[in-house]
Amino acid sequence: METEINTPATSTRVSPLLFGLTILLSAFLLFQVQPLIAKLILPWFGGSAAVWTSCMLFFQMALLGGYAYAHWLNGQPGSRQTIIHAGMLAISFISLPIVPAMRWKPAGGADPLLGILGLLTATVGLPYFLLSSTSPLLQSWYSRANGGAMPWRFFALSNFGSMLGLLTYPVLVEPNLTNRQQAWMWSGSYIAFVLVCATVAFLSRRGHTEAAAPAASGPKPTVEERLIWIGLAACASALLLAVTNHLTQNVAAIPFLWVLPLSLYLLSFILCFDSDRWYRRWLFGRLAVIALPSMAYAVSSEGNISDLRLAITYFCTALFVMFMVCHGELAKRRPAPSYLTSFYLMVSVGGAIGGLLIGLVAPYLFSGLYDLPVVLSLTGFLLLYLLWKQKGTGEPGVKFMEEAYDKPVVVTLVGLMLGFLSWRFVSAKWFAGPAFLNGPYDTYVLLSLTGLIALYMLWRSRDSLDSSYILFTIAAGLAFGMTGFLARDTWNSVKHARVRVRNFYGALLVYDNEGVPTTGPFRVLRHGTIDHGEQFLWPQNQRIATTYYTHGSGLGVALLNMMMQGSMTVGSIGLGAGTTATYARPIDHYFIYDINPAVLKIATEQFTFLRDCMAPHEVIMGDARLALESEASKHFDLLAVDAFSGDAIPVHLLTREAFQLYWRHLQPNGVLAVHVSNKYLSLGPVVDLAAKEMGKKAMMVSYSPSDSDDREESSSDWVLVTSREGFFDQEDVKKSVKPIEPIRGLRPWTDDYSNLYRILRQ
Repeated sequence: METEINTPATSTRVSPLLFGLTILLSAFLLFQVQPLIAKLILPWFGGSAAVWTSCMLFFQMALLGGYAYAHWLNGQPGSRQTIIHAGMLAISFISLPIVPAMRWKPAGGADPLLGILGLLTATVGLPYFLLSSTSPLLQSWYSRANGGAMPWRFFALSNFGSMLGLLTYPVLVEPNLTNRQQAWMWSGSYIAFVLVCATVAFLSRRGHTEAAAPAASGPKPTVEERLIWIGLAACASALLLAVTNHLTQNVAAIPFLWVLPLSLYLLSFILCFDSDRWYRRWLFGRLAVIALPSMAYAVSSEGNISDLRLAITYFCTALFVMFMVCHGELAKRRPAPSYLTSFYLMVSVGGAIGGLLIGLVAPYLFSGLYDLPVVLSLTGFLLLYLLWKQKGTGEPGVKFMEEAYDKPVVVTLVGLMLGFLSWRFVSAKWFAGPAFLNGPYDTYVLLSLTGLIALYMLWRSRDSLDSSYILFTIAAGLAFGMTGFLARDTWNSVKHARVRVRNFYGALLVYDNEGVPTTGPFRVLRHGTIDHGEQFLWPQNQRIATTYYTHGSGLGVALLNMMMQGSMTVGSIGLGAGTTATYARPIDHYFIYDINPAVLKIATEQFTFLRDCMAPHEVIMGDARLALESEASKHFDLLAVDAFSGDAIPVHLLTREAFQLYWRHLQPNGVLAVHVSNKYLSLGPVVDLAAKEMGKKAMMVSYSPSDSDDREESSSDWVLVTSREGFFDQEDVKKSVKPIEPIRGLRPWTDDYSNLYRILRQ
């Protein structure tokens, strides 16, 4: 049955159009400011994917505050609501324009989370708080002022405005307006919103006190129902952030990859709260049975998807299915209008819990990227619980767990399973037994016990022919099976690690590999899913340049050529394992920049490149651009840009302003080496355009090791930029370089403009 804005026969005091316009404008501004402010502050915090997650954590907490404020204000008597809200709207003008103050720029390598939250609070906190309260507050006012009219479609309208704000940002706003213009235009639009909202509050004030038009009432939601609201909202929120993290870790922290999953999240809200006809439990429930395990396989070591378009399509399709299930079940459980603000408050509590899990708990409690496996498992068990609640709707019969032997049988089987799990844990932990799930009988025992439980449940439902028992049994098997698969895959990926550490900037893993007899074992540093350095462990091989920094790489070609011309001052943006230091000589001087303190700790404690560096060297902690901006010119002979965020260089290191800064620190005839290896993006043409703007020449060095290579060399792409006379004509350089093929229609990137769609690999 459709939900409608049902206006009673009594005269309408305020037009629904005015309510709808205010809600639409507030939602548009609410979600337009999210990518806007995140992009503004992204370069200050290293271009990390975690900046967006931190912003989302703030937005969800502010949304919770706004809903709590609306819930509290809704209980105030008479015209006090109007006075309080109008006063808050007026005070919010002190936050305009929403341009971040320079004093919030971070210094050094301290954890930036609190700085980001403080910056956002000072810059957009109060306007965002008030915008987030608008939809539930005005819906409640409309219902009271219009005789209990059902306002649920205003919720869908609010989400439509939110999605409109999101989608127009990367398509219309970001490409055509500078960051400062965006901030000023948003601030002007917010002033217009304040005026409209104050007008609505004034015109609808009579409805707050008239007892003749009470909001429609209904049964009071139970504690269990409220917990289900929270759980469904939390799972949807956590899935949104975990999948967005997964995508941005290996591509780039850009608005498009923020906006797309969030738009699907909002679209599901629109559909589910617009009408009951959109969410069909029988359809989306079955699709969820496919979507959840599919995502679990895709994030495992066996399911890596190398094609970017396919990966985005795959994850976003599965995400949309799960969003429809979570939000569809929320919509089916919505209460009477008298509990409207309470419902919104519980939904926002759930959203905040999801944000806290991914934005705060995971980076500081987990030692690896376990967020998505954990969220997938929790979602699976929540849906399993909802199926349990739906069971028993078939023909009359003795209900499950009410037969005399039901409890002894189930308790025995579950007890056997728990006992086996406990015994295997103790055996592996203290008695040198094989790791869990690696034992010869582990899988068979667990599958057998699970199968016995499933068979018993199916047999018990034989009299009622209740298909809900069968669906529950299948879902239980999938939930436990998926969780076991993810647990085993995660354990296999980290069980041999020497170091597992995670912080704001990502997850780092150090492990040893046996290698081959000719060169011996080697140690690997991995950031997320990408190798960031390797070193041989035999002392005679420890100074061999490996992976992307070998003698045949662009960096190696440039350094070996320039070393023949005397002493050098070398800068490197990005430390990794410290492999670049293998080229250093006593007559050189090396400056290395890195933003992640955990990387420095690993490079000094787990690898010996820095310890064995033959040249005087200095490691400067903090964002490289901010550090270089604050320093006098270093007069580098060579500057290497190798600061990877996942599999991509942070965008703010490839802009016109960044290249101008590099050349302020380089000698006039110096060489800039930019590492552009990326399986999704063609970054070379971006560097080429920037070089031409600076009057420099750029050439690509694409290196691929031979199949028989035993020196742990990796394929790499480097762009060398210089105006040094004859540099590219020297024999050892000429044979390695090639021209960069331009991309038609590509514009130079600036701090205000970048476009990754143009550089997607075909």
